[in-house]
Amino acid sequence: LCDRRQRQMCIREVRVNSEVVSLSDCAVSEDNVFVISIYNDGKYPLKVSRIFTSCSCLNLLDHTDEFVVSPNDSAMVSFNFKSEESGEVIRDVFITSNAINKPILYVKILASIY
Repeated sequence: LCDRRQRQMCIREVRVNSEVVSLSDCAVSEDNVFVISIYNDGKYPLKVSRIFTSCSCLNLLDHTDEFVVSPNDSAMVSFNFKSEESGEVIRDVFITSNAINKPILYVKILASIY
């Protein structure tokens, strides 16, 4: 644990390349692969415990186990979106980690399916 003077040195900060992913022109029953980049802007290793998705139509393709992102580094995580219905949908990705700023990071997936 860190005291007040050491706090800045102990911070693990997480961010993603975008907190909203827009998928347009998706066809029903078609695979749509996309990537979310997870960044560690802190000075200590960031442990990503688990990544959750809100729907069976949204699948994590890699990094299915716990993994670590080194300080000032990033990890690219791949997902596949495949819908069985047309229209506009909103789905969610939740990234849990030991980050100080956002222990649960939320990414919104917007898809337009024809």
